[in-house]
Amino acid sequence: MAWSAVLLIPFLIIHAPLSQGAYWSPKRVFGGAFGIEDALFCLSFGVLGWGFAALYNRHLPQLAPLNLRFGGRVLAVGLFGGAVFVILAALGLSFGVSAFVCQFAVAAVLVAFRPHRAALAAVTSIALTIYYIAGLGLMVMYFGEEYAMMWSRDGILGPLIFGIPVEEYLWTTSFGAAWVPTLLFAAEPIQNSISEKPA
Repeated sequence: MAWSAVLLIPFLIIHAPLSQGAYWSPKRVFGGAFGIEDALFCLSFGVLGWGFAALYNRHLPQLAPLNLRFGGRVLAVGLFGGAVFVILAALGLSFGVSAFVCQFAVAAVLVAFRPHRAALAAVTSIALTIYYIAGLGLMVMYFGEEYAMMWSRDGILGPLIFGIPVEEYLWTTSFGAAWVPTLLFAAEPIQNSISEKPA
């Protein structure tokens, strides 16, 4: 579960500077485009994503990010998602839309090759989305409308939930659908090598 959180950090280090100003402008304690808040977000979403999946399937494999085959597969999925994002952005889609569509694309490809993981992806996606909607709702209630104004209104799809663009929630939905299947795909070579060892 902890590795699921740690593995998110490199992706967010890339994502945070790109989204700064283009998608939102959060006030970080120490300033900059990446801060301790972003690391905490990775930890919470990584743990929750894997945790919700584990509640549905109690036989999830151990993650081994230091294994080259595991890391190579995570990198390959990340590069595919990044390529989709760049294409969408080049076509003129906003940052928020490009971000969640590229994650849905990753989820669609992974589930297409491993259909038995569709239910797991759906459960994780729905659970994370419900959690995030409730969490952001509480934040807006506590901090007021100023909290919701961190998100840009330029080029958004239109609908707002608690004053926050729907893209933010769709990002969570797509992340939930893509992240655990990505980790399970990455863990396959290790699981196969274990199963092939003589008893």
